[in-house]
Amino acid sequence: MAKRSVESEVKLEAGAGFVTPDLGGLGGGVVAVSLPEQRLTATYVDTPDLRLMRSGVTLRHRHEVAPGQPLVSEWTLKLPLPGDGPMLVRRELRWPGPVEDLPAEAGALVRAWQRSTPLDVVARLVTIRQRTALRAPDGEVLAEMDDDVVSVMDGPRLTARFREIELEVTGRDAPGLVKEVVGRLERAGARRGDDRPKVVRALGAPASAPPDVAAVALGRQATVAEVVRAALADGYLRIVRHHAGVHLDEDIEDVHQARVATRRLRSDLRFLRHSMDREWVRATREELGWLAASLGAVRDADVLAERLRDHGASLPDDDSPAVAELLAILAAERAAALRKLVEAVDSPRYVALLDRLAAAVADPPMASPATPDPTAASEVAGMPEPAAPESAGVLPPADDLDLSAESPPLEEVPAPGDVRARSMLAPAVARPMRHLKAAVDALDKRPSDDQLHQVRIAAKRLRYACETAAPVSGKDAWALGRAAADLQTVLGDFHDTVVAAAWLRRVGAHATPPVALAAGQLIAREHADGQALRSSWGRAWKRLSKKKLVAWLHR
Repeated sequence: MAKRSVESEVKLEAGAGFVTPDLGGLGGGVVAVSLPEQRLTATYVDTPDLRLMRSGVTLRHRHEVAPGQPLVSEWTLKLPLPGDGPMLVRRELRWPGPVEDLPAEAGALVRAWQRSTPLDVVARLVTIRQRTALRAPDGEVLAEMDDDVVSVMDGPRLTARFREIELEVTGRDAPGLVKEVVGRLERAGARRGDDRPKVVRALGAPASAPPDVAAVALGRQATVAEVVRAALADGYLRIVRHHAGVHLDEDIEDVHQARVATRRLRSDLRFLRHSMDREWVRATREELGWLAASLGAVRDADVLAERLRDHGASLPDDDSPAVAELLAILAAERAAALRKLVEAVDSPRYVALLDRLAAAVADPPMASPATPDPTAASEVAGMPEPAAPESAGVLPPADDLDLSAESPPLEEVPAPGDVRARSMLAPAVARPMRHLKAAVDALDKRPSDDQLHQVRIAAKRLRYACETAAPVSGKDAWALGRAAADLQTVLGDFHDTVVAAAWLRRVGAHATPPVALAAGQLIAREHADGQALRSSWGRAWKRLSKKKLVAWLHR
């Protein structure tokens, strides 16, 4: 198991003649104390095209020698985290071990960036480090300043040398300490660095190049192929961004956002399918559906746990042990689902999916203009397609469609990828809008849970279609997308009550009397929530279906 921490530091560059300023008299009674000099040998591992570094990820082995200190030989993985201000913030994980033995967990955490390309040694740096601890009056080390002279080695040969100063916060917040120390260093001649890791400075331009898959910016004149690339890149990057978090299981939002990414990608591919290679879309949606199912099992448990905790807190104190037992049962189910999820994202199938998406961003699989659509005659205009059952067995998923009955292309064009997207996006968004209206029109006077779920499915597809179109189509698409999101949210909350009640019935049927009693009370609360949502979703639909929101679809 790795040691985990968050690294917050400021980097400065210094010339060979730089003289470290006196750090006496710091505010708050902070005292600067010199520490023994260290000699560090860092061996960096990456793909040959530096795929990790180009995405802000570093994986290295460090060998540390300092007088009077124990020898350190460990692997370190640094993952970027969002941060504000001058501090570079990264999640840092460490594993003890020799340079010859990359820890399996470290390999798993970088797999989404590495994909199927092997890792190898890409750089070796030798650093002589002069250290200064900044201690509070009570003895706590608040920060450490490291003055590093870095030698870049190619075997036994020295290829470059540079000097760098790092100020790393290690203890509690000390207001103004970082600003005060950095100010003294800058007045002495140091200049603010660009937060690049040492190895990126050492390797130069190749390590500073953009990631191999980068976000695609869209303008009003974007082509269909550019819209496809943007959708694929956005989905791929969301999955990769949350890959390590799924493994580490420290924040439930990582699973949530990875699941959103896979579902959004499936929806985008369906929306753009007439401009793309049909077989590629079919196969890719199938693989995304597999991944979404694994993510969904964990995410559903997280949502249900939150509901059980919230509603359980409103029960009498006598029911607290029973609620705790229900939560324990759910936690065991989630743990089993998480194990299956980790197996999935450790598998060659997952790597192949990421390779497939990355390749498609570089070279979108667009449709051939000479290829007819054999499904064109089979669709009943305006009717939504049937959805397959959800893995949880309660209701069908929001985007699991049979592609055997799909809308025809809007028009035949010589080169689907080269046409301006703006001309086809409004008619394309009109399709999911028609499907949504048809789903609403098909409702019984008292709609079943499944019928309302079909409306939710259609609302989500419309929302995603609008969000995909909006960078090109503008404010009209954004407005309709927000209205669709409101409807999706109401019906999504309703769906959560249905799922929660079904789970409680299943577990309560085989539970002890106290647990069964608590489950029954919780079911009643879910039913009450569901009834309130049943009476409110119509208002969201009324807002969405206003003529001023949908007029742009028919201009």
